[in-house]
Amino acid sequence: MKAYILKIARNQALKKYEHIHAAKRDIDMCLPYEELSNYLAKAGEEDWENNELKDIVEAFLESLQKPHRQVFVLRYWYFMSVKEIMKCCNMSKSKVETILFRTRKKLREQLAERKYL
Repeated sequence: MKAYILKIARNQALKKYEHIHAAKRDIDMCLPYEELSNYLAKAGEEDWENNELKDIVEAFLESLQKPHRQVFVLRYWYFMSVKEIMKCCNMSKSKVETILFRTRKKLREQLAERKYL
């Protein structure tokens, strides 16, 4: 009887874990959008292809050094977590977080300079 109850408890715990970590509910997938939402939200412009914002972001990415661009793209295009970026780029956690913080700050400055914010 004890083994039966333990098996049921284990299966319920696994189901709960899968439910919490489903792709649509995964908090790591939402964070990149939230971090950039203040910078890239402009009401009324839905068409990305003909958008001035697209050109600004492309020019901004081209102006970055290669490691900074790589970290930024891995985080905000591929939605990799900071831990995954650390392993991929052989950097410390604090370095990755600092690069992301400073890059977001530069993006904000560039958007403000072009009167987009």
